[in-house]
Amino acid sequence: LSGSRTVTLVAQDSQGKTGSHALTFDVSPYGDPWAEIQAPVVGGVYYSDELITFQGLVGDEADTSSDLLAWWESNLDEELSVDAEPDGSGEVLGYAYLSEGQHAVSLHVQNTGANSATDSVVIEVGPPNTAPSCAITAPEDGSALALGELVVFEATVEDPDVPADWLEVLWQSDKDGELGDSTPNSAGEVTFPFSDLSADTHLISMTVSDEVGATCTADAMVTVSTPPLASITTPSSGQVLNQGESASFAATVSDEEDLATALELVWSSSLDDELDSSSADSAGQAGFSTSELSDGEHSITLTVTDTHGLYSSDTVSLTVNGLPSAPSVSLTPSLASTDDDLVSTLDTASVDPEGDTVSYNYAWYLDAVLFTASTGSTLASSATSRGEQWTVEVTPSDPWGAGETAQASITIANAPPSATSVSITPDPADAT
Repeated sequence: LSGSRTVTLVAQDSQGKTGSHALTFDVSPYGDPWAEIQAPVVGGVYYSDELITFQGLVGDEADTSSDLLAWWESNLDEELSVDAEPDGSGEVLGYAYLSEGQHAVSLHVQNTGANSATDSVVIEVGPPNTAPSCAITAPEDGSALALGELVVFEATVEDPDVPADWLEVLWQSDKDGELGDSTPNSAGEVTFPFSDLSADTHLISMTVSDEVGATCTADAMVTVSTPPLASITTPSSGQVLNQGESASFAATVSDEEDLATALELVWSSSLDDELDSSSADSAGQAGFSTSELSDGEHSITLTVTDTHGLYSSDTVSLTVNGLPSAPSVSLTPSLASTDDDLVSTLDTASVDPEGDTVSYNYAWYLDAVLFTASTGSTLASSATSRGEQWTVEVTPSDPWGAGETAQASITIANAPPSATSVSITPDPADAT
């Protein structure tokens, strides 16, 4: 029962002596209320320039929530100007700033019998919040992308107040709207793959938000279009040309956005680097000729780049055959007469760069006029006469073509007379 009460403690020793002490107190009909802090929480991140949420529950067995008196205190900022009137369920909710430092925050509650309860937490309030920083690292600003191409946007983010993986990242295009979001890793690295950008020039924006809504934004301009088309029509792949022979190249190029004349063309060889950069005509026809290709197997590539930087290429193979070297030749005998056959002798044989078998063609000339009756390495003596000048031209050939010709010349000398038979007359003869 409530009211004033006195409690007396009596003590007696072994001789029967006694002593006593009385305590008088009031008995209240009220029990103690209770309080529970739900926010702020231990380990939370708080800033001196950001409102902090103060939330809790209070209750009492006898009093209704509306009968209770609640308030918040901090050991640094004393009683706080926070709305702490409990609602019908005993919830208290308010917002306030705290100064920088370590705070013991307490939620107090008192019932109508003046009984009270307290719950406390210790939190750290940091300096004013610093917004995150961010940068898009790929693709480069001004990059060109092919329509439908998967592009992986890459970025770096950081925040001096919270770990990088607490940050939220939103990607947007000024043409296509919101693209999606991504989550940084603990090192602050962000990746965002996307392949559905429309054909246009886009300002891609990355907005990074920290846990209290402070943001940073990074932008990159990218152009999405269709790449040009390139098709080499001449030569056909696998064609073989001989050393020094003129090679003709032709192609057709086009682009959905650009005129053919605006496209950049580069012809290149795997052996000789850049060969030509002439523009195409208005019909998309392009080509050039050269006789200066190195010996060997070439990969000839035409690369076509549009005004956005997108490119495509076409490649054909082409072999330039190295021809045999010129031989050195001589005619024997060196002092030939009309009685002698002329023989063309190889003093030094031809060498083929690829190691192919070399054959030789012989042409005989009489005083610079081709003698068609003989095509071998020997000219019969029956074809020559005293005083004539004969020249032999020897042309080496591999299976693909003829090399440089060598020649030798000789003048036919007079053959000495010869006696076929001798007779003496008279026969018999006498001494007189």
